[in-house]
Amino acid sequence: MSAPRHHVHRHLPAGPRAPRLRQLQWLAEDPHGLYRRNYAEFGPMFTLQIMADPWVVLGDADLVREVFRGTSDDFHSDADGIKFLLGPEALLFMDGAQHRAERKVMQPPFKKTRVDEYAYGMQRSASDAIDELTTGSVVAAQHFFADITLRTIIECVFGIQDEARRTRLHELFGFSMRTMQKPAVGALSMAVGGARVRAAINMGTQLSGARYGKAQRPARTTLGQLFDARREVLDILAIELEAARKTQPGERLDVLAELVHTRYEDGRGMSDSAILDELNMLLIGGHDTSAITMSWVLYYLAQDLSDKGGVTERVRRELEDAFGDAPVDPAKVHQLTYLQAVIDEVSRLRPVANAVSRRLTRPMQLGEFALPAGTVVLPSPTIMHYREDIWPDPERFDPERFLGTRPSPFHFLPFGGGSRACLGRPFAATQMRVVLAEVLRHVDFARAATCATKDAMNGVLIGPSDGVPLEVLRVHGRKRVSQAA
Repeated sequence: MSAPRHHVHRHLPAGPRAPRLRQLQWLAEDPHGLYRRNYAEFGPMFTLQIMADPWVVLGDADLVREVFRGTSDDFHSDADGIKFLLGPEALLFMDGAQHRAERKVMQPPFKKTRVDEYAYGMQRSASDAIDELTTGSVVAAQHFFADITLRTIIECVFGIQDEARRTRLHELFGFSMRTMQKPAVGALSMAVGGARVRAAINMGTQLSGARYGKAQRPARTTLGQLFDARREVLDILAIELEAARKTQPGERLDVLAELVHTRYEDGRGMSDSAILDELNMLLIGGHDTSAITMSWVLYYLAQDLSDKGGVTERVRRELEDAFGDAPVDPAKVHQLTYLQAVIDEVSRLRPVANAVSRRLTRPMQLGEFALPAGTVVLPSPTIMHYREDIWPDPERFDPERFLGTRPSPFHFLPFGGGSRACLGRPFAATQMRVVLAEVLRHVDFARAATCATKDAMNGVLIGPSDGVPLEVLRVHGRKRVSQAA
């Protein structure tokens, strides 16, 4: 619980006194451990010095509640560290009335009825990826799932129909995301600011376009190849935007077509640059985060495959009860309560972010401290998900915690919370259920001998250090689901 209100201090909470670069090194080496160690030493409110502005980390439900119940006028986004990934017109960087207006026009493509339609594309993407597996091979689970989620996004979000452009965009996006996930990129962004890194990347992309126009010479360096990939992506998406603008409202169901025809309350449409920035945000959020979580699911399930009474066996019994000998039906995956409990427990143990960042727009008292306007505050999933008073034996993998109960949104926050909770949560949740159901029905796997997985920075997200290498023991029972009616 937070401290009594009558004890007020105007300085920031205590925290480690090491230099910024040293604290950044700690974050890179052990992103969850840094937060948990400081919680153990300083309590549920402490200060880190990693970016130019200090971070006040919150690990108490009352404090988290105050932040999440605040409005987008009280708490602005503070996402400078990830600005290298996203364009300036993305919803994530908007505040106040602009944030509310943008969120309103972005919501329709993610309503349950629309997501249920996307689910068939999710299932086809998973089936295609499974068909490419071979018995005895070793695959990195994270890369396997990233391939599936990327296929889904290209179909359902970008709506690309041309097979050649779809294949090429898959290659370009895949290369770009793997490059941007390198820990050094995330560390550089935190050290100098995401906006500066983004400006440098945009300049390189422009130079690539100028060079490409003179001679089609492939770049020799990884950085040059990244610039070339981004330039080619923009060329492809310009074609897709033009095609989408020629369609009638409702003619296509993908998010791109929806945003092309959407209107703000004043009648304005979205600009091409705004649409591209929002689609890129959905690419980042729907591609990496889901792939990371699903790879951790297989990491935990692989450890008890030999136990017939274990979690994996129970998941497969639920799938058998739901679908029998028929293919996985995307329309029924919402009934898979135990599989969802497994996903939730993995999200508790291995959140993709250790903090949710907000910046105070006005002076505010949180706990014992009167914080000035401009203070960066960070409710922390890493801390809240491991508090022993909320989760008994928190280190233990136990999906039973999530059966028959719904945890407080101030205790369990894998998708953030409040007015800035993840817009794509219904899409991500459905995608994980559909894809995992398909994989667990048809693939037997075990941890590879080389598996030595631990938490690591994947760009600005936290994921498995080695991608979770798994050996494919058997692929079986393949039946394709028919196209949705």
